[in-house]
Amino acid sequence: MIKEVPTRLLAVLLAGILVLSTGCLNDSGVTQTSTEQSNESTSLQTGETVSSSQSASMPTRSVSSTTETPSIEVPEEANATTSTATEVSSVVTVTFIVSVPDYTPENGPVYIAGDFNGWNPGDENYRLKKREDGKWEIMLEFERRTKIEFKFTRGSWETVEKGRNGEEISNRVLVLEESGVYEFTVYHWRDYVEEVGVGTHTIVGNVTTFKMFMPQLNRTRRIWVYLPPDYEKSNKRYPVLYMHDGQNLFDQPTSFAGEWKVDETLERLFREKNFSIIVVGIDNGGEKRTDEYSPWRNEAYGGGGEGDAYVRFIVETVSSCTYFCFKH
Repeated sequence: MIKEVPTRLLAVLLAGILVLSTGCLNDSGVTQTSTEQSNESTSLQTGETVSSSQSASMPTRSVSSTTETPSIEVPEEANATTSTATEVSSVVTVTFIVSVPDYTPENGPVYIAGDFNGWNPGDENYRLKKREDGKWEIMLEFERRTKIEFKFTRGSWETVEKGRNGEEISNRVLVLEESGVYEFTVYHWRDYVEEVGVGTHTIVGNVTTFKMFMPQLNRTRRIWVYLPPDYEKSNKRYPVLYMHDGQNLFDQPTSFAGEWKVDETLERLFREKNFSIIVVGIDNGGEKRTDEYSPWRNEAYGGGGEGDAYVRFIVETVSSCTYFCFKH
């Protein structure tokens, strides 16, 4: 009997300890399912402590006393930040830097004209600013991946840029994938090329030029005159051919897109056929070309209506000069 009492007391004491331990666990208010225990044990092993203030600014996990699957709650601020970070701007900013010829007028403007502004050669919204280093600059915005075509001018198509040898150049083209700086070189301006010429002159035979006032249109124009090889030695009368676009007729450096070789052709006809004729070329008016060559205004071409006055200039002014100045 004496030996059995301690055994029973030990059993009672162990049972009491188990009951007290179970009561302590139930007082915490958290009941974990078997699937949750491994996660919670990992968190506890790392020594992480999540306070009430921390749980308000970071994703939190709520564990219920049932067997429902735990849910993840993500604050709205976190969603907004993630969305903004993945967005790519649809607009690119492009800076155009342009070098111009030394003879460019010191105080004259420089513009960029293209399909993005209706090809307006003197649009003040697209006027470049002169930099301290003598170059010109403008910053523009476009939709990403936009393809643009453009040229540089000094305010009109009469002063549009031309190539290294004074030739006509194609539209400049850019596909704007990203923001950046683009540098360009303008080698010559059209008005300078047509007035002075750039490169090797190609005039053949007796060709002279002079300026003439156009009273019918209140402007001045350059006139070209080709005289046949036997002009100085003959007393015969010659027929006269009046031609438009005079800057294109005889000389490569002044031509718009290549000389028409009128002088070379007439020199050859004289040698082969003894054919002689006087040719009078009248420069076109540049930006006034459509106005002068059309008798009525055409809005589709943005000009016209001065054709009658231009014809009177040829008949009343140019032909009179030709009659009194040259044999015909």
